[in-house]
Amino acid sequence: MTLHQRSVVDFLSVPLWSKFCEFSIRYYIKKSEVNNKINDESNKILTPSIIDNVRKNYEIATKKCAYEPFHSHILWSSFRTFELEIIDESVNSRILQLFNRQLSFPNSKIESILSEMHSYIKENKLNIIVPSSENLESSILWNELKTFEQNIINAKNISDEQKKNEELFKYWNEYIRVMESKRVKDDSTDSSSSTKATINMNQIHFISSLFERSLIDLNKMELQWLNYLEYSKNYLSEEEEEIISQRSVHNCYWSDKLWIYYLNILEKNNLYDKLIGQYECALSSGINSPIGCFTIFWNYINTIRRHLMSLNFSSNDETFQCITQIRSVFQRARKFISQTRDINKNSELERFWANLEFNLLGDLEKGRELWEIILSRYPNDNSLWKEYITLELRHQNYDKCREIYEKAIKTILRPSSLESILIDWKLFESQFGTLEQYLKSSKVIEVYYFILFFF
Repeated sequence: MTLHQRSVVDFLSVPLWSKFCEFSIRYYIKKSEVNNKINDESNKILTPSIIDNVRKNYEIATKKCAYEPFHSHILWSSFRTFELEIIDESVNSRILQLFNRQLSFPNSKIESILSEMHSYIKENKLNIIVPSSENLESSILWNELKTFEQNIINAKNISDEQKKNEELFKYWNEYIRVMESKRVKDDSTDSSSSTKATINMNQIHFISSLFERSLIDLNKMELQWLNYLEYSKNYLSEEEEEIISQRSVHNCYWSDKLWIYYLNILEKNNLYDKLIGQYECALSSGINSPIGCFTIFWNYINTIRRHLMSLNFSSNDETFQCITQIRSVFQRARKFISQTRDINKNSELERFWANLEFNLLGDLEKGRELWEIILSRYPNDNSLWKEYITLELRHQNYDKCREIYEKAIKTILRPSSLESILIDWKLFESQFGTLEQYLKSSKVIEVYYFILFFF
């Protein structure tokens, strides 16, 4: 059963859904305690529980496949065959209801469905008039949509792969945009309301079906998955959005954008243990750009940081585990970026790490070590010196601040940067220093001002 369930998840396939539903009949019969006592296969019975479970599967299947215009008749036929096995006084009503529901969807085989319905009515001597295709709103809609379907069929026959994908992407998304602006008939089990046109959940199902069909052709196209995810975020459930996002990274495992989208959904749903495992999958999946990998590492670190903050240091073991984990990811990210020789990204990461040590993780010596490395790369950037001093100031490490100011004025060569640091140092001593410290720093500052203005 699990294999059948997995087979219908990745891509829309009417034959697979039909086989899944038919298999479920045999599965539930075999699983039933009542039928376990019956040796003769031909005497196995459909209990109310079996009927309910199978119907649920068929309802899920029809929701997924009803808008597939070329093969959905296979599923509806299978559904009716199952219902015919349940002999009771309402069987004809149920069969006609299924016909009416099927006819409420645009379909390439409407005439064939009407003919089959007519034969059933005649065979069972029912006093029912079969509608003509001209009066069916679904038939009118199908006539409007045939152009889009034909464009897609033509695009599939293009021999050049790149050109084919471009055309398919264009036509599928044109199709989707048109359907977003249309009214779609309500798929109601009440046949009396089946002709009523309204904007309802079926419009959402129809457009979802178009996205699903498009991904049979464009399953390796990152942009189409992103389009579908944007749609799912607005109209589908959180569970459906998560499933679509998971499928997207299985198909476009090299896309950092799709991985980030999926990982953010897992975090939003508070699936932390699963999330950490998926970050590891993302980093080993073969993302096709250094910037993409850096983005995954950056998000990974922030995910652990947010989790650590949510713990509020209430659980010592889990807190220690998170701190160890975040440092390990920093080390791996640093090693990865050093291999790319991207000095700016390396410094950005080290700066982030250093600030986290000061503000959250608590290893000030590690933070200082990282800041010394950063400042050795950018000695004339006075904003970095000031940022480092501010971190020490928050911890009231006034002597350390003076030490950094003294090192800064000896290191900085750019006059404008040096002047800015001198002004800051003087202000610092006026606020936090003793009179002796203020006067001592003022003498040093005056010397450097003299050098600035006369040399």
